[in-house]
Amino acid sequence: DQVNRKIESYVKQYVICEKCGRPDTKIAQEGDFVFLVCEACGAKQPIKKV
Repeated sequence: DQVNRKIESYVKQYVICEKCGRPDTKIAQEGDFVFLVCEACGAKQPIKKV
């Protein structure tokens, strides 16, 4: 249903690391930019502000 799709979209964009697929991430702001930083593999990817 629509709620599940919204939750899956949020998790994919703001929780799961694109590089390794793990949920061990945190959101970090550097100046005007916001990144999803993976604590498992060290990847850093830009994200839209929540």
